[in-house]
Amino acid sequence: MKKKDYTFLIISIIPLISLLMQLMKLSLINNYQSFFSILNFLCIATTIIYSITLFFSKKKKNILQKTVLSLSVIYILIFLIIIIGVIANYIQ
Repeated sequence: MKKKDYTFLIISIIPLISLLMQLMKLSLINNYQSFFSILNFLCIATTIIYSITLFFSKKKKNILQKTVLSLSVIYILIFLIIIIGVIANYIQ
């Protein structure tokens, strides 16, 4: 396992930690919310781009890379659910 894999794993976990903090109302960063949402978006975009490169890679994937792939699938599903909700509200 490489240092790069650990770095991408940490980058991919940051949005989940932020989401859990917001759900549990533990956010101490109310004044800087827009900055952290931009940071979360950049982390999610980096995770998805890295997982696309992993998906098309011919090498065998280690456990950290598989974890990043599964997290990117979760993020894509969350985006799809949000898009469906926005479309459903727009239609009504």
